[in-house]
Amino acid sequence: MSCALSHRKYKNYNSNIMDTIDRIKKYISEKGISENDFASKLGILQRSVNYYLKRTQKPSFEFIEKTISVFNVNPNWLLTGEGEMEKSEIKADYSDFRKNGYTPYYSELLVSAGDYDLAAIEQKEEPSSYLKIPGVVANYWFPIIGCSMEPKIFPGDTIGAVLMEKWDRVEPDKTYLVITRDQRMVKHLVVDEESTDFLWAVSENYPKFKVYKDEILRIFRVVWAGRLV
Repeated sequence: MSCALSHRKYKNYNSNIMDTIDRIKKYISEKGISENDFASKLGILQRSVNYYLKRTQKPSFEFIEKTISVFNVNPNWLLTGEGEMEKSEIKADYSDFRKNGYTPYYSELLVSAGDYDLAAIEQKEEPSSYLKIPGVVANYWFPIIGCSMEPKIFPGDTIGAVLMEKWDRVEPDKTYLVITRDQRMVKHLVVDEESTDFLWAVSENYPKFKVYKDEILRIFRVVWAGRLV
């Protein structure tokens, strides 16, 4: 069951998704893209696109992620309405940004504060842009789409994350980005008192579940979360 449909407190979240649909309609209208061409490029049925755009069916996270991945639409604008409609081109070399304290922002690697399959970081050829927030030391930046960490982290927020070299010890009051073989999730992590085979993934409003250590590829500690303006 989708967390966005499980309780009335997600009314604002559903509203945000519908606002995103309105912005998709605006984008394809201004770009002169037909529903059929839009669906074809996304690799989904045209009738599904029609249902989404007419608001007769709630869009999936996959639909939103594919729209950002396939088209030159700015994810921050699409999810929040802020910023320019299209992605800006990055012309400077990464090393120049690195020297000045900037770190990569992967706009197409939408991280779910829920469960959602995403491409691995290593598969991205280059970041979408680079960010620098005074006083924040982060290795990577990612946008959020899920709602299970509300009210701490909201859909449309951005997180800054630091790679953990060792994660045999985790702090339950900290927030982590966990990358497994087929999932990306933002959760609190808790060590089990009896077993060393798994960690408990805990969120603000979603049932806790086990994440087995042999399935974990990377763990990042979230050092910053908020809305970029």
